[in-house]
Amino acid sequence: MKNFLKISLLILVCGCTSAPKIDTQHQTFYDISGYFTSEAKRLTERKASVQKTVRKNNETEQKILSNIDWLKELDLFISSDINKPAWLRSYIETRSDSIIRYSPIDSNLKIKSIIIKELNGDIQSVYIQKYTKNFLYTSSEELFYYPDSIYKMTRVQKVIWLGETTYAIEGKILK
Repeated sequence: MKNFLKISLLILVCGCTSAPKIDTQHQTFYDISGYFTSEAKRLTERKASVQKTVRKNNETEQKILSNIDWLKELDLFISSDINKPAWLRSYIETRSDSIIRYSPIDSNLKIKSIIIKELNGDIQSVYIQKYTKNFLYTSSEELFYYPDSIYKMTRVQKVIWLGETTYAIEGKILK
């Protein structure tokens, strides 16, 4: 249990920042932050438990957790919102009948892709891809969310002199 918590905390602490406040007058993209905050509230009220698998390289741990702080659990999703005033003209939105896709115009932006699949106005899945590179490290992340089913977060970090580390969290939301 101790290792499980250490790995979970490491993954969340390394990639989490608190969600910025959004100026709703300038909101032009899908409200990712609002959606996941609402999901966290709904899952908390439902007292949803989760079968959580945490992996670091080749080490894996699995636990069933029932007392979950869903705001913290979904924080990587919440903090992936692109509705920041500075980014109003930084992303291209493309829509089809059931898919909303956001792609950056500037290749230097951390969030590389957001794909939201809907059916009759209900979210079926959310995919978020992030990538960061500087002279010390590269980090690529993929986030998947399927309401009332599963969420996945994977990160591959390559740090100069330390090599590559792969982290993954998978949570199966239990009924």
